[in-house]
Amino acid sequence: MNPKQPRWSQYLVQQKHQLRLILRIQRWLLAKNVPGATGLCGALGWLVYVLCGCEISPNAVVPRSVRFPHPTGIVIGSGSVLEDDVIVYQNVTLGSHGRPDTPAGYPSIGRGTILYAGAVIIGKIRVGQNCVIGANALVTTDVPDHSIATAPRGTIASLRGSASADREAS
Repeated sequence: MNPKQPRWSQYLVQQKHQLRLILRIQRWLLAKNVPGATGLCGALGWLVYVLCGCEISPNAVVPRSVRFPHPTGIVIGSGSVLEDDVIVYQNVTLGSHGRPDTPAGYPSIGRGTILYAGAVIIGKIRVGQNCVIGANALVTTDVPDHSIATAPRGTIASLRGSASADREAS
């Protein structure tokens, strides 16, 4: 058995594994064009909401390697794209700007990025690879690779040359 692969008993009791399993089922249903997939995905979305209080669109791109350590109150809009190895903590929002007169635009999150509790990323923006979005940060502009965005207005600083960036590079 793969040591990273959760046991089936963990899927029954741990929200983070239940959420990942349901997201995989939704993606499979949509990819295979199963008759009634939209209704089934809606029912599974309701189940995610009941179990975790999360609203994650089945149309959002969420790879299997994305982790949800504390899956409570997470909102991920339909056009959002997450790359591999992203970590999403509780109460994170990835969504559109919400302006009715402008086409919807959703964020894209780069590989290895960590989104800490309460982070809000709004609009058609790109968060680069190996970034850190701090707790309660509001991000409305692009974030370059290897950067950190801190609260309250997503102030961006480079992680290059820091001890943590050196560890990640090796």
